[in-house]
Amino acid sequence: MLIKDKQWNRIKNAISAIFIRFSLSNSKFKNGNIDGIVSKVLEYINKNYHQDISLHDIAKSVNLSYHYLSKIFKDKIGKGFIEYLTELRIEKSMQLLINQNLSIKEICQQIGYSDPNYYCKAFKRVTGMTPTEYRLSRNVRGIILLKDRILKNTLTVILVVILFIELSFIFIKLYKPDFYLKQSNGSNSENNNKIKIGFSLGTLKEERWIKDRDILITKARELGAEIIVQNANNDDQDQLKQVKYLLDQGIDILILVPNDYKKASKAVEMAKERGIPVISYDRLVLNSNVDLYISFDNVRVGELMALWLLKKVKWGNIFIVNGAPNDYNTKMIKEGYDRILMPYVEAKKINIIKEEWAENWLKEYAFSVIDKELQRGTKINGIIAGNDSLAEGAIEALSEHRYMGKVYVVGQDADLWACQRIVEGTQLMTAYKPIDKLAEATIEMAIKLVKKEPLNIERKIFDGKYYVPYYVLQPIPVDKDNIEETIIKDGFHLKEEVYIKGWQSIENSIDCNFLLQKLLLQNFKFE
Repeated sequence: MLIKDKQWNRIKNAISAIFIRFSLSNSKFKNGNIDGIVSKVLEYINKNYHQDISLHDIAKSVNLSYHYLSKIFKDKIGKGFIEYLTELRIEKSMQLLINQNLSIKEICQQIGYSDPNYYCKAFKRVTGMTPTEYRLSRNVRGIILLKDRILKNTLTVILVVILFIELSFIFIKLYKPDFYLKQSNGSNSENNNKIKIGFSLGTLKEERWIKDRDILITKARELGAEIIVQNANNDDQDQLKQVKYLLDQGIDILILVPNDYKKASKAVEMAKERGIPVISYDRLVLNSNVDLYISFDNVRVGELMALWLLKKVKWGNIFIVNGAPNDYNTKMIKEGYDRILMPYVEAKKINIIKEEWAENWLKEYAFSVIDKELQRGTKINGIIAGNDSLAEGAIEALSEHRYMGKVYVVGQDADLWACQRIVEGTQLMTAYKPIDKLAEATIEMAIKLVKKEPLNIERKIFDGKYYVPYYVLQPIPVDKDNIEETIIKDGFHLKEEVYIKGWQSIENSIDCNFLLQKLLLQNFKFE
């Protein structure tokens, strides 16, 4: 009796799922140990909330992957790590706000925030009021006015002393300028050789950007650099303000993930005016002449998505949900899938129903447009989604109409949930980008730029006005046939994370041996 290769692979996957189910029963992932791990993480956060805490670093210390720790933390606490940390810091700051001797900036430093504007926004999001409004609600202002009347003469004396000190500093600055040059050279006063990196992100809404941030922080620290991170939350004006804040902190180089590929040129201009080099990270800023653009080959991403879809959809209707129109990557991805699809469109084999553009990469938009199309009765054979989050929205819409697993969907970024969908058969493929390689190369290039060392990069890309150095990495197509040799082998996600839905279904079954026998009888033919 011979078993075909594909049949044997399916048998191995079934046996592997059963093995994982039993091995987990005696592993560190038992509920009791999970409670202990989460308890230790909470204890660590409560003691160190005022420091720069990274869940990525915590995950390493407890020998878990970032995604698994993030998941069990949310399951046990009922909220994500960032949400919990933010609420804890705000709670601590509420106690400090009662002390009127502390300024907002001083409170920020005590609770672990570097940007007062970000703190004020976070405070309002959690409490519904600004820090100043909170102070007023506690009737602290009335107390201050009373103190002012009683201590009026004393305050006058203090103001005179402050004025004297200010005049003294002006005198020192005029006659001992070398002292101030050392303080304003853009490096840490305690360690003038330490490189300070500013990292401005357009968003942290997608899983992949959180991963980018954590890996970049870790790589920077490993190479002895300091890194300050700011997140614009998809707000162009906030990103400009945050870049100005980073420049005011004396950074040596700016790593920029633009929210808008055109408007972000103003941020590059501000950095250039101060002589600060700029790396455009994974998203290109147009017309700005950045010092380096480092990214994966986004044109190739589009090509891979189209190629994998055509393996399954040789004739039929394709719906395309692109990412944000203000992200230049979406244009490059479109260039890639157009190269592959257009010959089939011209030959009348493939019909592109619609091309949509999801503002801010919102998966809710993907759900909406696919849902509306299905309500019209349109037959959809395949979907190209700008990333795995959009793919998730599209698949949720397919599920509502009972088409999940019947319509082929492709995406990019290799998010954990996308990998789970791939092994269960509801998503065909994702374009995997080894982010650790991108982050490591970025920090190495940043240090070279600060030290004015040659980058030795021959490839260039046209940004609409200038040809800028282009450090490019290649994406990897991943489907259920090679997911173990790529994503799991690289440690991007753990096997037990990717196959989690598989174990849960097996764990809930009455008899695993009976399930395997039934699976073999129903799905495999022997020769």
